[in-house]
Amino acid sequence: MTRDRETDENGKPIVVVGLDYSWVKGEVRELSSWFLDSDSVEQIGETTMWVREGSGIKLRFLPCKDSDRVYHRGEGWEYFFMYTTVFLDIGVKFPFSEFECGVLSQLKCAPTQIHPNAWAFMRGFEILMEYIGAKPLLEVFFSIFQAKGVRKGGLVTLNSVQGKTLFGLYKHSYKDFKAMFVKVTCN
Repeated sequence: MTRDRETDENGKPIVVVGLDYSWVKGEVRELSSWFLDSDSVEQIGETTMWVREGSGIKLRFLPCKDSDRVYHRGEGWEYFFMYTTVFLDIGVKFPFSEFECGVLSQLKCAPTQIHPNAWAFMRGFEILMEYIGAKPLLEVFFSIFQAKGVRKGGLVTLNSVQGKTLFGLYKHSYKDFKAMFVKVTCN
């Protein structure tokens, strides 16, 4: 990844990340989206289904270009990509919850760097905590789950800490999800 050293107004170093994607590993570099036209995007459903009530966010799902890759981003963050299985199968909604943002921040990962089973663990934990009337805490979550692959340029997975299994895998084998991503914009 290209990094240029700069300083903020207080003279503290900041890192500016360039658009060098050499850190991305494996087939993710080669796969274009299955959602290349408006008709395919319409099959996902109405975007309001994937937005939390009262958030005031208006999303649009747009078709991808054949040259788009899931790890690309808009120059000014005007769009990002998202695997459709995360909201279609697992029920994740936008904006991400405080807990989901906390996990992403703790792992220093973009949403598309998280394997769908890891999203299912996050969502399941959040639902369980809501059911018992407790706040989903990162400390508790990471005492039950451990992340693998965080700094390898591939997908990050979560596994149960030995002796603390809370959930089984959502799906034992996810096939073809890596090409099932759409471009997401917010109005």
